Amino acid sequence: MSDFSSDTVNLQKQLEQGIANAKAFGGRTGQRAENVLSDMLRFFKKKKRLTDGQRRYASVLMEQVSPETLRKRQEENQAWVEELRADKALQADIIAVAYYYLGAGYYTNTAKNCIAWHKNEIRSQVVRDRMKELGQYQAVTLPPKVSVMKMMNNPYAEKVKNSAKSKPLWSVGQLVSCRSTASGRFHVVSGDGQFWSPAGDAVYTIIEVDSRDIDKAITYKPKQGGARYYRLLMLGSTRIIDVMECDLKKVKKKLLK
Repeated sequence: MSDFSSDTVNLQKQLEQGIANAKAFGGRTGQRAENVLSDMLRFFKKKKRLTDGQRRYASVLMEQVSPETLRKRQEENQAWVEELRADKALQADIIAVAYYYLGAGYYTNTAKNCIAWHKNEIRSQVVRDRMKELGQYQAVTLPPKVSVMKMMNNPYAEKVKNSAKSKPLWSVGQLVSCRSTASGRFHVVSGDGQFWSPAGDAVYTIIEVDSRDIDKAITYKPKQGGARYYRLLMLGSTRIIDVMECDLKKVKKKLLK
């Protein structure tokens, strides 16, 4: 913990250095430290002193954003990046959950930055170099592991991961009907005409699997499936809709005659 000089000139320099360190540290921690230390510096310039409580708090803040703390955080973040680069399965889980939370409105900063980082990672070096030439490339820092794991380790994320990792129960070209549970939670893509029948007497062709990101945390059931989306074209109609796996069922034999 930093010890403050009793000399007013040195004390002012310590506060100014702490503010500079906070700016370099960045993030919420750095921003908070910068704001508080800046307020203390203004108080000090006016009163020529700091209270004992202000000194103790300033010491804590300066320790949090010190160059040593920053270096340690950078090393930890780099190790986390390398760990994630080597684990494609974990990457897939994180991106599935990130898209879910981006739509749900929780963990939005973490989710947005995970997605942006992943998009940069899957671009080829040629594409990245070209984007840099055009001034379109933006480097994105992967959120700290503790932030990502907080987003990942909860019941909602577990349900999303289970749906995303499961093997699709249906495939392109199969004919299906919709369960009554599809009402109110399908997505219209395009076209005209009837797009859902509560009696289950409409027939659809699957034209795409994983047609949109998972946006609901639903318990996966082996026989019924989960929240994976399928794109459907209704026979005899131009209407195309996205329906969750758990809302699909086999077509009644009488409808196939």
